This record gives sequence, C-alpha cells and structure tokens, in this order.
Amino acid sequence: MMRDFQDKSSEAFQRLSWDALRNSINSLGRGLFCRSCIKSQLVSPAFTDVLAALVSLVNTKFPQVGKLLLTRIVLQLKRACKRNDMRQLLAATNVEVAVGFVKECGALLQDITSLCLRGVFERFRGILHEGEISKRVQFLIEGLFAIRKAKFQGSQLFVTNLILLSKNIRSLMRSLLMITWILRPTLMELCIMLLECCSQERTYLPYYGLLGQRLCMINKVHQENFEKCFVQQYSMIHRLETNKLLNVAKFFSHLFGTDALPWHVLAYIRLTEEDTTLSSRIFIKILFQELSKQLGLWLLKKRLEDPTMEDSFESIFPKDDPNSTQFAINFYTSIGLGGLTERLRDNLKSLPQQVPATAPLESWGQFGLMLVGLTTNLIKSWNQSVSVQKLTVAERGISLFWFISSSFWGL
Repeated sequence: MMRDFQDKSSEAFQRLSWDALRNSINSLGRGLFCRSCIKSQLVSPAFTDVLAALVSLVNTKFPQVGKLLLTRIVLQLKRACKRNDMRQLLAATNVEVAVGFVKECGALLQDITSLCLRGVFERFRGILHEGEISKRVQFLIEGLFAIRKAKFQGSQLFVTNLILLSKNIRSLMRSLLMITWILRPTLMELCIMLLECCSQERTYLPYYGLLGQRLCMINKVHQENFEKCFVQQYSMIHRLETNKLLNVAKFFSHLFGTDALPWHVLAYIRLTEEDTTLSSRIFIKILFQELSKQLGLWLLKKRLEDPTMEDSFESIFPKDDPNSTQFAINFYTSIGLGGLTERLRDNLKSLPQQVPATAPLESWGQFGLMLVGLTTNLIKSWNQSVSVQKLTVAERGISLFWFISSSFWGL
C-alpha cells in the first residue's frame, strides 16, 4: 500500500494528489470570496446589508465559508483595535466600536446568550460611572441602554429585513438560472429582452449598452442577433414613442462606437426624402450625434470615408441622384455634422445639372403670344371691313365680338 502512494505513476498517488489539489483550490476560492466581501464592505459601507445577505445565503450551502469569513473579520477587528486603525473601525474610540457592535447584534445575542449580554451592559454602566469618557460617547452608551429597553426593535427589524433580503436574493438567483435555462436554445430572445428593457427606461442607462457590448464580444451569435434587432427596430421605428426611440438609438450608437457591431449594418438605412419618415430621421440624427460624441467628428469622418466600406455607406451618403445628395447634405448640416458632407458636396458639383421642368410653361407662354397676335390681326381686319365711326359703342362691341367669333369658328 505504501508503495502505491510513493509511486508517482500509480493510480493511488494520482488520486491523492488530485484530492490535495482540489482542497487547495477550494481553500483558495473561499479565501478570495471572503477577502472580496471584506474589501467591498470597506469601500461601500452602504451595501453592508446586501453583502451580509449574500454571505448568509452562501453560508446555508457552504458553512465553512461563513466560518472563515467570521474568523477573518474577528481577527481584523482585533488587529484594528490594537493599531487604532480609524479607517477600519469607523469610530473614534474602542467604546464606540463596542456600542456599534451591540446595536447591530444585540437582538441576536439576547436570544442566544442573554447572560453574557447582561455582563456587557454592566461593563457599559461601569464606564458611565467612571466618567472618563467624552460627552459624545456618553450619549451613545445612554442611547444603547434605551435601545435595550425597547428590546432592540430596530435591530430586530434589521434582522427581519436581512432574512427577507436573503430570500429575495435566493429567489432572484433561481429566476436567473431558470431564465438562463429557458433562453439557452434561443439566444435571440435574450437580445430582444435586453433591448426592450433598455427602451422601457425613462432615460438611457449606459449599463444596457455595456451589457450588449459584452455579449457581442463573448459570442458572435449575439452580434448577429443584434444586427437583426437593428434591422427590425429600424423597420418599425415609426411605431416607437419618442422616449423609446431615443433609448434604442443611443443603445445601438454605443454598440457601433465600441465596434461591438460591424458598421456594414448601416447599409440598411437609406437617407433620402422618399425613404425616410420623421421618426427615422430622428433615429438617424440621435445615432450619428451620439457617435460623434463617442468618437469625435474627425474619427467618425475617417470611419465613414473608409474605402473598404464605401459600398455599405452609399445608402447614407447617396451620390447617384442630385436631389438625394442635396437632401443628405442638408440633413447632416442641420444636425451639426456638416463636416461629414465634404465628399458629397464635391460629388454634387460634378453631377450634371438637371434641366428645370419648365417646358410646359414655356409652351403655354408661346401659345399666349400667338393668341394675342392673332387677336390683334383680327381687330385690324375688322377696322378695315366696318365703318367704325358710324356705330355706337355698344354696336362696336357686338360687331367686334361676332367678327372674332366667326373668325375663330372659321379657323
């Protein structure tokens, strides 16, 4: 048996080595968790309740983790008291530390070791009688006695809230596991859900953009799904409320600005007067303005003028039709991004100028001139054929009318 343990190639030796490695890994993981909790509490004391609930939840499944954390906290407290480390004690004297500790744990100590708690309060009463403490510490101790007289109602409420918080965290973890299991085969639903949550916020939260960016970086499938989401959202952008529209535009702007989404997706946008609506123009405006804020106008212009992406950007920088080119120039200039239109302006100058559609008007003008000339000739002929001086004014009008009418009918 001893030979098997000494032989490094034997199964028994390898199993023993693996058990030792597993124990060391578990010990290392427990230590890292405890150290992270302690550091997090020192940095953010406001989240002490949340960390305590998390630790209590972990302790129900892994009691050795809770024991290790408690041991480290007690050792750290002793060390801080000896060194008088104010940053860790968060108090001016050791008496204040003791008062704070009893306030937080008094209800639990009352149920578990009421006799020991009574001895602690006797010591507090002796400190008051000695009179060697400041007025501030004296008030703290008197307040502690008042809390004890009220049977630690505030602390009991804290314990109750802590239990409820632990239950909520446990329920949340179960829900997340269930959602992950349900959405595992349909990753598209995860992207849709993230985008929908982002659009429901009152104002855009960068958290959603960062989360979407992380998903795209982790798995290319998420990137392809967000591309489909972009096409789908733009096609139905006229159905979104203004607030949702702004959030969606800023979300995709973050993905484009961080290269989480490829820029060839912009080929789906056609920036012409006929192919855009008021909603789609607002979406495009917010999208490019946010990109300008993230990248800067110079870098944004450089990305949009990339020769390898020219085919993808033809739809947002139309160059084939002068009217569409002029519309795009006016649009970018109106949103404060006129610097992106230099190539469009040069291209507009090189395009053949369209002849204004005035041919029908000119034809009508020529017809009017011809009509006026014909009428003048008829009046001259009437003057020559009729003795105008012998007729009254009324007779002249009637005679001229009949003469012109008979002449036109004769034509």
